[in-house]
Amino acid sequence: MSWTWERLGDHCKTGAGGTPKKGIKEFYEGGDIPWLLSGEVANRNITEAKNCITQYAIDHTSAKIYPSNSVLVAMYGATAGEVGMLRFPAASNQAVCAIHPNENFVPDFLYYFFHSAKDKLVAQAVGNAQPNISQAKIKDTPIPIIPLPEQERIVAKLDTAFAAIDTAKANTERNLQNAKELFQSKL
Repeated sequence: MSWTWERLGDHCKTGAGGTPKKGIKEFYEGGDIPWLLSGEVANRNITEAKNCITQYAIDHTSAKIYPSNSVLVAMYGATAGEVGMLRFPAASNQAVCAIHPNENFVPDFLYYFFHSAKDKLVAQAVGNAQPNISQAKIKDTPIPIIPLPEQERIVAKLDTAFAAIDTAKANTERNLQNAKELFQSKL
């Protein structure tokens, strides 16, 4: 089966966040809307945020709430190209691009796709002091257009492979710790 490749922006809605001014207490005090920084994006399953903003901030700034299962891509600086899956509704600062879920893509498929495309995205970054991947570059990224069952099969295979990698890493860490303890006991 051959895949067609088309521009992400032709198939998915994207959005970038915003940072409410820090000096305006109504934007933060008593806030209960999770608000992510780009450094919190590099996680397959983003399930919490360190910061919150208020509904007032959403209503009066460029901050917006992304739906659960949005794929988040960090756009600026040291975290540029990092990818995560938002597992609850949340907002973010302007250094994050959200790819909104829709009926054409399995969200985890898009996560894996952008995770694998990180180096290509970072190579397109501009700026010396703080490399920047624009939302436009993310929207212009060619993505494979394939049936949902095929996407689900790919995700299942990758989930299995990454679970095996995680198990191998845990076993290696345990073996290393056992070796250190054995060495210490012989001293």
